[in-house]
Amino acid sequence: MDSVFFVGILALALIKATPIAFGSMSGLMCERSGVINIAIEGMMLIGAMMAFLGSVLFNNLTGGGLPPFVSLTVGLVAAMLGAGLIGLLHAYLSIHYKVDQIITSGIRIRLPWQLWAAIITAASPIVSALSTTTSAGVRRSPR
Repeated sequence: MDSVFFVGILALALIKATPIAFGSMSGLMCERSGVINIAIEGMMLIGAMMAFLGSVLFNNLTGGGLPPFVSLTVGLVAAMLGAGLIGLLHAYLSIHYKVDQIITSGIRIRLPWQLWAAIITAASPIVSALSTTTSAGVRRSPR
């Protein structure tokens, strides 16, 4: 076998393992601080969904006239805000109302937001078809 094959496999393994590593590091930090958070996957899904929506909607609002990195930066900021607000909701419910952390993160945050992310993901071809530009700001040719 060729060495290019093994380099490709190693690169693919690193790409696919990165979200898992980030989620496990987040879980480790939560457990070390005394917070039980089982909604880490849901928060990552919300971040991904908000990044997609932020990039596409900002690109549609500006007409695709700005460089692609501007649209991607807006998507990144939207992802941080979305996941941060979900984390703030988890903290507020757990601290202020003394709701059980498993109930708060599992039932009230993870499940509904995973459903919402699945709905948006299923509708993403519709959202993409409505725009004339891609999320990176590159104009598509008319069909």
